[in-house]
Order: sequence, then C-alpha cells, then structure tokens
Amino acid sequence: MTGWISASSTRHIPEDELHAYLDQALSRSQCVEIECHLAECRHCQVARDEVASIRDQTTAMLSHLRPRRFSPPPFEELVARHHQRIAARSAAVVRYRRYGLLAASLIATVLGGWWAHSALSTHPLARTVGDSTPRRLEAVGPVRPIEQPMSTAAQAARDSAAPADRGKAPAPPASPERVAVKDSSQTAKPFVVQVSSLRADEADAAMPLDGLWQSVDWEEAQALTGSNVPRIEGLPVLEVQVQRGSSGERPLVVVVQQHPSGQLLQTIEGPASRVQELLSRRLGRDPERLHASEPSRTPPDYLEDGNGTGRRGLRVLSITGRLPVDSLNIMARGIELKK
Repeated sequence: MTGWISASSTRHIPEDELHAYLDQALSRSQCVEIECHLAECRHCQVARDEVASIRDQTTAMLSHLRPRRFSPPPFEELVARHHQRIAARSAAVVRYRRYGLLAASLIATVLGGWWAHSALSTHPLARTVGDSTPRRLEAVGPVRPIEQPMSTAAQAARDSAAPADRGKAPAPPASPERVAVKDSSQTAKPFVVQVSSLRADEADAAMPLDGLWQSVDWEEAQALTGSNVPRIEGLPVLEVQVQRGSSGERPLVVVVQQHPSGQLLQTIEGPASRVQELLSRRLGRDPERLHASEPSRTPPDYLEDGNGTGRRGLRVLSITGRLPVDSLNIMARGIELKK
C-alpha cells in the first residue's frame, strides 16, 4: 500500500480496500494512509462516495426483507375458529343438499308432466274428449233402435192387427239418414250427427228405462234443460230421453251416444237420488261388464217449498258403458254444463 499513497503516484485505492475501510476491517495505520490519500485524490473520493451510497441502499433494502415477528393467537381463539369452520361446512352441506332435492323435484315434475301429456295426447279417448270441433261423424256398423216399453193401448192395437199383416216379413230398416242438430254453443256450424239404429248385439247395452220417459229431439231437449244437455263432445248422438220432474225442477236426461269402438255410452244427468236409483238398476243387470263413472256435481235446481222458502236441489252426472272406469271418468270430466 505504500507505493500508491504518495502525492506523485497515479494509482488509486482498490474497491475492495474501500469496502474494507468502510467496514472498519483495516488496521489503524492502513486507515491513516487511506485517509491521507483520499485528502489529496479527487478520483478516490468519488469512488468512496459511490461505494458508501451503494452500501446504504443495500442496507435499507435488507432492512425491509427481514422476517416479521409472529405471535401465535390464544388457544381459545384457535378453538373458536375451528368451531366456526365446522359450522360453516355443515351449513354449506345442508344448503347444497336442499338445492339438490329442489332441483330433483323440479326435474321429476317436468318429466312427469311431459310423460302424462304424451300419454294423454296419444290416448284415443283423450283425443275424443278434447276435440270440440264440430265435424261429421259416422255410426259404426248397422244398428237398430232401442225398443221402448209399449203402453197397454199400443199392445192391444198390435194384437188386433190382421193375421195377414202378422205373417209378412218385416220391412228392411231404412238407410241411415243424416240429421243436422243445432248446437247452442256453436250456432254458426250446426252439430251434425248420424242417426242410426242399434245392432242386435248392442240392444241389451242400452238402458231399459222404467216409468214415463219421452224421446225428444235436440232442440226440445235444449229447451227443457235450459241448454244444458249433457253430451260427450265428438261422439254421435243416437237418442235423447227425458223424464220430467216436479215444478221448477229440470228433467232427468239420458243421452245415448256411440263410441268409435262401437260401444254405447249413456250420459245421465238429473237429481242425485233419481240418478243413483237409475244407476243401481242399470249396473245391477250386468255388474261384471257395465261400469259407471264417478258421479260429479252439476248446476243445482233452485226449488221453492210450500211455505215460500227456497232450497237447492242437488244434481249429478254419470256416464255408463262397457268401457274402463278411468275412460268413463275422463269423458265425464270433459262435460261442462252452464251454471
């Protein structure tokens, strides 16, 4: 070091010795020599200042990188945090399970509705009940009319007929004719039905009606019932029979219609007691094959008692035929009467 610290020397202090000087790692004599050279050499003074500045910046940066002091929380706080995490996890599981059940029920409802709609739309009875468009319907096969009970006078007149007339063969039934029946719900397009006779094997399916019954046409039936004739939409009407009731009471009505399968369906609407009695006699004749729909309420009758007070007469509707009960219930629910 004695060779470069003289005033005439052009050598300068090395950078490593400057670092050692700033670290105070040199002896006292070496520090005196460096300080004497720095007092005379401007170049070494600038170098010393640059080295000192770099060291200060490095020290400042290292001071920010030192690890922070960590003090663990109390044990009670750790236990409380653990219980909070368990409660939050349980609430999340319950919430997700509830959402899953709700989604599953919605999916099941949608699929069930789609399946029911598909099943009902493809069922022939559902298509028949839901179709309210007036159209021309044809009777299935040749049929003959239901024979009504003859009165005593008519029986005597037939017995008194000439023997020659008795021996003659009966005339063949006339060809079916089309009759346009006016429908109150659609006056623009009349409801067209085919009036035909009943087949011999279906005559026993018609309901034998006891008592005073009257076969009427569609317009007279509408007038007697206040435009409330019970009819299955889309099926041809073969006959309408009524049995008049007491004063202020709508008559008991039986509408005979023919299903596309050829079976006869009879829609009965009237006072509840009379309908129940008629159904009991009807089903009692053939309980194995004949069925009836569940009676459903129809608009009641408003009757007056002798003392001037009024009361409501309960009326019901039912359909009988040789079809399953579910099919009869579907068709009965499709009949709507005015209140």
